[in-house]
Amino acid sequence: MEIYVKPKNFRYTSQNHKPYSLTEQERKTVIEKIEKMNFATGEHIRRVRRSIDYNLTEPPLCYILDYTGGITYRNEFIWDEYQQSKFIELVILGFFMNRVYVVRKDIEIYVLDGTQRVTSLFNYYNNKLVLKGLTLLPLLNGTKYENLDIPSKKRFLRETIALTELEDEVPVYIQNDLYKLVNNER
Repeated sequence: MEIYVKPKNFRYTSQNHKPYSLTEQERKTVIEKIEKMNFATGEHIRRVRRSIDYNLTEPPLCYILDYTGGITYRNEFIWDEYQQSKFIELVILGFFMNRVYVVRKDIEIYVLDGTQRVTSLFNYYNNKLVLKGLTLLPLLNGTKYENLDIPSKKRFLRETIALTELEDEVPVYIQNDLYKLVNNER
């Protein structure tokens, strides 16, 4: 393996375009430093990963909707009835739902990312949302969850939710970084 480094105060000109070669001892020293740096980087990654205890699951919606513990949210709820209705329409049709990130603290659940979706699901399930503006299922406009027939209710509750459940011991700065990454924030 050839390793070339630029000598100090080196100015690249057309006359000196040949790279400076290392002696065998310098080459060994550089390789040792790189190997130490790679080991330190790998150790750092392993240490941080061990501090993040989480479970990836895809439980049915009833897992969240029938939850009797407390649920708190990182963000305030801002979706209007139309946005909630369009989301519920997609869920009823079985379309993919983005992953929801939560932190479990004993019997409490803190929704790190997914406030709009989880709240919309609760609103619909608890008959607080009257569907409107549906284009794929227009016959459901003006209805609530209670208006679904039994097989449709069961199918709705069997739809899965992609859930990342972080343990409470995960440091808050990692929770915040995860939220920013998921939401493309700086």
